[in-house]
Amino acid sequence: MGEAGGYWGFLISTPIYPFAPTGKVSYIKGRAYFVTSDYEYIYVVGSEIFGNYSYWHIEKRDLNLDLIAEYTSPNMIGIPQYVGIDPVTGQLWVVGDTISGGNATWAILVLNRNLTKPTVLKPGLPGRALGVAFDDAGDAYVYGRGGIVKYSPNGTELASFTGNFTIVGVVYAGNLLYVVTADYKLLILDLNLNKINVIDLEPLILNNIQNEYYGLKIINGFGKIITTASDGLNIYAIGTAMPGPDVHWAPAVNVTGVIYFSISIPLPAVPVSVSVVDGFGSVEDWHIDVVYPSTNVLVASGDGVAKAKLLQGTRYIARIYGPGFFYSTTFVVNGSEIVVRVPTGRLSARVVDSFGRVVDSWPVEIVGVASGNGTVGPLEVLAGNYVVAAKAFGKKFEKAVVVEAGEVVNAVVQIPTANLSIVVVNSSGRQIQPSEVLLEGPISMSFQKPPAGLELLAGNYTVEILTEGKNITEQIELKPGEVKTVKIVVPTGIESSTTSAVPTGTAATVTTTAVLTVTSVVASSPSVSTVTVSSVVTRTIIASSSSTLLSGEAPLFVIAVAASVAVLAAVLAVRKRRKVIRLEPLEGEETRTWGTQKREEEGRD
Repeated sequence: MGEAGGYWGFLISTPIYPFAPTGKVSYIKGRAYFVTSDYEYIYVVGSEIFGNYSYWHIEKRDLNLDLIAEYTSPNMIGIPQYVGIDPVTGQLWVVGDTISGGNATWAILVLNRNLTKPTVLKPGLPGRALGVAFDDAGDAYVYGRGGIVKYSPNGTELASFTGNFTIVGVVYAGNLLYVVTADYKLLILDLNLNKINVIDLEPLILNNIQNEYYGLKIINGFGKIITTASDGLNIYAIGTAMPGPDVHWAPAVNVTGVIYFSISIPLPAVPVSVSVVDGFGSVEDWHIDVVYPSTNVLVASGDGVAKAKLLQGTRYIARIYGPGFFYSTTFVVNGSEIVVRVPTGRLSARVVDSFGRVVDSWPVEIVGVASGNGTVGPLEVLAGNYVVAAKAFGKKFEKAVVVEAGEVVNAVVQIPTANLSIVVVNSSGRQIQPSEVLLEGPISMSFQKPPAGLELLAGNYTVEILTEGKNITEQIELKPGEVKTVKIVVPTGIESSTTSAVPTGTAATVTTTAVLTVTSVVASSPSVSTVTVSSVVTRTIIASSSSTLLSGEAPLFVIAVAASVAVLAAVLAVRKRRKVIRLEPLEGEETRTWGTQKREEEGRD
């Protein structure tokens, strides 16, 4: 990353194709100066030029270099030099300088990883801040020309160590700060910035170069250390020196006669083994990465166990990749064997009806984890809150569950169902076949024949029967777990015809609820027929020689049919005067009460 044609430019290379990088040019006019990563995104700082001024600009990009977010500070005119990620708070600390009155002074910009909520800190030191390091508490140590300043995570200044020197690198290890100055000094400070020791690096450099070049004198003086880096085990420094009389032996001499060199300063590390166990205490072969948080450098990795030299008393990050989950935690090295426990439990889910039966055709899922039909799991998951969801009858049902470390949870989503059978009969109780059966309610369905043993959602339904041009509706309630049979009666068009013999002058009371009822009463002598047509009619009939019909009880075509039946009954009565013909009424649909009533007979011989 840097500048390409006056604009920000990026290159990506891989270990497989290191000499065939891919590139991308940003639309930002200026130069990118520094980049860091949280293993998910990269964060780049640099300058954006507007007219004659250079402003601080920060970009967040994914690992394919696609832009996610960006921020240009309107008040920071100058150059940002470095960006670090606080391992405790996750905030970005951008350090550099701003120009005020023609002079450069330290400047610090703190913002979150979405590049919002910026906070500006200005310690007032002349010159330029060059970098930042962090300890286990999330405190920041900003360093550069003129010294080092300690800040709390919220930006409060806690301590300072200043002087006429330039600090080019700070490494936090074992509750100590290893500080490298540009004039070849290694300072060891406590966390309150008190000096513990000072080590001169020039003898170390001379010894290394003399060993490498067979003792020949090639250095006549030192320039400065330019920059440093660390992997948590060593401090690496790059610097310059002035050539001596045997300089022709030094391949690193450039055209100006300056020697560039690098040195490695080992830190007091010991061999450590880091292993992984799950929430039940079982050793797992999950992949583990060990990261040195101060510089976000990977120092060890392995499957189930990672071995490396680590600094005693130093906090590291363990990143664990389990089956379907990622877990990150920190640990402090306090021995040679470190066990990292991942707080996992086991979770399974199933979907059942109100009768407790697992239904394999219903989808069920542990949201964001796994899915299946009927059942899913058991799966090892991180402790926490989960949602189990199921689908049935086109509707979604959810249940929240909590999984604790070392706990086995069997989550059940129960669908409120009932079992329904419908039987359709006519007025005589005979089962009939309707043309269609409709159900309207929590779900709507239609059938060509009445359903039997149908499982459906519980609730209130309207049942509609379509047959012989009639619509019969009924309201039903189905409760969860209920097994119900609903019997629906469809009245028949002509219900019954009943013939009975009664003595002359006898009063008969007839009550009928049929759609159409024809009653023929045959007297001993003479024969009389009475026809009644009504939805609900109760009448008292006296056997006589006349036909009686209440006005308005039936339309003309019904009267014609009834009259024909009455004539036929009269003829039969004359021919068989003493014979009684009885047709029983439909059960539950027609009732008769018979009584006697004396009456003077008129017009009889």
